[in-house]
Amino acid sequence: MEKKFLRYTIIAVIFFVGLSMGVSYQENNRTKNLQSSLNDFESEITQPNNDFEPIDPYENIDSTSTNSLKVKHNLFSGLAKDGEYVIKKGLELVLNKSDDVFRFIFGIK
Repeated sequence: MEKKFLRYTIIAVIFFVGLSMGVSYQENNRTKNLQSSLNDFESEITQPNNDFEPIDPYENIDSTSTNSLKVKHNLFSGLAKDGEYVIKKGLELVLNKSDDVFRFIFGIK
């Protein structure tokens, strides 16, 4: 009985920690600048005979844009790539270990 209670308590704690880490996408949580820019965009695209041109997400944006910045490979971009690799591997390790923990909790082999 105590084992089941402990298991469900751990699951509930993990669930509530996950909920507290989540982001709420309610209207009152948005910043005012974001909401005002969204309103401006919506008013622009709903006007008849406007000159709004949507961007095709499948074509290369760099070839159409003349003011796009190219990434210079230097020390900082190398460190960023290394950091991204470390974070990805760390997350994979955490997910694998959490899978093992859940298998242990539920007795799945």
